[in-house]
Amino acid sequence: ISDRFDPARLLVLCNVFVVIGLLVGAFASNAIMPYLSFILAGFGYGGMMPLVPTVLANYFGRDVLSRAVGIAQLVFGVLSGFIATIGFAIGDATGSLVNAFYVTAVIVGVCALLGMFARPPKNQRNK
Repeated sequence: ISDRFDPARLLVLCNVFVVIGLLVGAFASNAIMPYLSFILAGFGYGGMMPLVPTVLANYFGRDVLSRAVGIAQLVFGVLSGFIATIGFAIGDATGSLVNAFYVTAVIVGVCALLGMFARPPKNQRNK
């Protein structure tokens, strides 16, 4: 699909799926909704995995791709640890993980909004 559509825009779309999945999880009122939440968020996260290196290569060039992916994975890993810790702290403080779903949905939603305005650098050396 990323051959036909802009990978950066597809990355935004994947973030939207994650946000929808998180909100479905937060509003889960029956046994089916958590499964739907996991499917939507999983589709979004699964779509992001191959898109991130593609977007990085398009933005910064293939010559620096391995460094860019390494840095991105380091940042994603550290932030994932923080978001999980914050989520469980919210759950401990409030007695429910629903607010953690809301906070995470807002963070991912802001990332999606920022991604809509991302443009490749003007000095692309290695296209």
